[in-house]
Amino acid sequence: MRKVVPPLTCSRPDDLTTPSSAQVAKAAPYGWFVASYTFLLAVVVLCIHVHGTYIFVPLFDVVRHLFHLQYAIFAGALLSTVLYLLYRAPVPRLLRDILLIAVYFESLWLVFWVVVHRVFGIELGPAMIVHILMNHAPVTEMGVDPLEVVVALGVAAVVVLLLTLFTNRVASEQPHFVRKRSCIVLVGLFLLIHIPVQTYFAHYVRRNNSAALAYEDCVPFPLDLECLLPGAHHRVSLRNFESSALTSQYFEHFRRTAQPRIPHPQNILWINIESLRFDAITAETMPRLWAFRDEFQLQLNADHWSNANATHFAVFSMLTGLSGYQLPALVSSGVADPFLMMLRDNGYSVRIGKKAHLESADLLGLLPSGVAAAEIGTGLERGDPLMVDQYLWDRRTSRPNPRFDFLAFDTTHWPYHFAPEDAIFQPAPPINSSSLLTRGWMHFSRSESDLVPIRNRYRNACYAADQQIGRVLEDLQTRGALQNSIVIITGDHGEEFEERGQITHSAVLNDFQGRTVLWMHFPNRPSESISVNGPTMHLDIVPTILQALGFDRDVLYTQGRSLLSPLPDRPMLSLSEQGGVAVPEYRCLVSDNYVSRWRYSPSKYLFSGVQRRDGQVVTGKRWLREVRHAYRGTADMYELLPDVSRPPREFVHSG
Repeated sequence: MRKVVPPLTCSRPDDLTTPSSAQVAKAAPYGWFVASYTFLLAVVVLCIHVHGTYIFVPLFDVVRHLFHLQYAIFAGALLSTVLYLLYRAPVPRLLRDILLIAVYFESLWLVFWVVVHRVFGIELGPAMIVHILMNHAPVTEMGVDPLEVVVALGVAAVVVLLLTLFTNRVASEQPHFVRKRSCIVLVGLFLLIHIPVQTYFAHYVRRNNSAALAYEDCVPFPLDLECLLPGAHHRVSLRNFESSALTSQYFEHFRRTAQPRIPHPQNILWINIESLRFDAITAETMPRLWAFRDEFQLQLNADHWSNANATHFAVFSMLTGLSGYQLPALVSSGVADPFLMMLRDNGYSVRIGKKAHLESADLLGLLPSGVAAAEIGTGLERGDPLMVDQYLWDRRTSRPNPRFDFLAFDTTHWPYHFAPEDAIFQPAPPINSSSLLTRGWMHFSRSESDLVPIRNRYRNACYAADQQIGRVLEDLQTRGALQNSIVIITGDHGEEFEERGQITHSAVLNDFQGRTVLWMHFPNRPSESISVNGPTMHLDIVPTILQALGFDRDVLYTQGRSLLSPLPDRPMLSLSEQGGVAVPEYRCLVSDNYVSRWRYSPSKYLFSGVQRRDGQVVTGKRWLREVRHAYRGTADMYELLPDVSRPPREFVHSG
């Protein structure tokens, strides 16, 4: 009898077999999961908003959306590739979980980067994340409570854990061909978008198109190979004139040299108002300060600029007379603020009204030993009144030696704190620690009607600060102390309410985030107003005080100019823009009509966009001709420190 032999079967790997309908149905959850993950990230990255006004080249309005979309597809391709490789060969469960956790944290960081940049204009790079975890200064600067950061990180950790567990369950149940095909589809889709988009951008980057450059710089992480592109080095750049020898010599000078003797000591009262716009002081918003306006011979409201649009670089500049670029150099030198050291060594009682203000800006290193700083918190309705209470009590009980008082009023920082009795502008919805949704809505608001309560909250906060400033000024007047006191009223920087498409400050520097107020009262001078021609900066405050104290030259070698002397021609200002933790990530060059941005690198600055100060679209290359004509002179107000081996700059009395 003939033996029947069953037909031969050939076993093949499951990724090479034709999937059955049952396998396809089983694969549906995995496909939906990867697709949903990529889709949600796509919704997030399409919210990236690059600030500034640009002329778009052909097709740019479409390509820019694809440019951002590729980041979501890249994240989806990365996840599908990792899952394909992890389950293709035996991998220990612990190692698999660690890799998945890393992928999901990268995705959540992408989400946080977009949200933080959209809301605050800050690029949340690795250095900033580390600094936030080690120091609450950046968090406070953004108006976010440390508790909110802890909650956000906790929620992120839970989400990552749940996603990891869910992914393990869904991916492990799938045939190999499902993971492989998912990987191929997403990687192919990424390359299909990335290659033409990057080719398009490379073409316009090599031609220094400002829109392409601004979009290429405003990314969570680079997906391009710009440094390898032929001709990429033709990108417009500016030389960094910094001299390490001059920098070292500068700070060594203040380490070894005795502080100069002040010729005519005067009390100094310095009032800094957080986020004070150039148009904030009005009879309605700040009536008590407005009533004292005739006591200030110097009143700059239209063209006075902070040297940065964020607190830490701005306060550093006003108290030292040095640009924010010099902050890391001073910190690493171990030298305190030369201006405060000079006052202390001349017998001044140097007092900081609110230690937490400098601490939140990471500037406690400016304070020399012997400086008193009151332990009063920031961001509270009662913080400013408590500071004024302590200041007035100290004035009544302390000995009458010369004194320097730095009073920082911060109720005007987002989200703008004020007591119920100061809520004179309505509507102004209440904000407290439990109303995070309201905070988020206000920070994301984009309509004109949504801006009304935000502006009202700011005006109410200005009104609240004004009530406390009025107490201080009335005390000086009652005691006759104005006759022997220099009084300074200023803001660390400005504040924006969508005039250029942004909320608050710390984003792309412009007229509203950069300009603030400077009022100065000088004792024993005529009451006539002092005329100043041209733009002024916070760098000018310390040298102005030096001349008011009787010095005939800038003995502290600042980068500013005294406003009691004729100002030199300033066709362009060089200012710091928020973005870096130590060195500002961008510098901004401000002329009469333009603000151009230049991204920091150790040897040069790379062009990263330009905007018109009036908000109109930039046309032509006039702005670039202005930069090339005036840029060399801006090094003295930014990266190049004075040569302390030469005599200091003399003041010229203007009469």
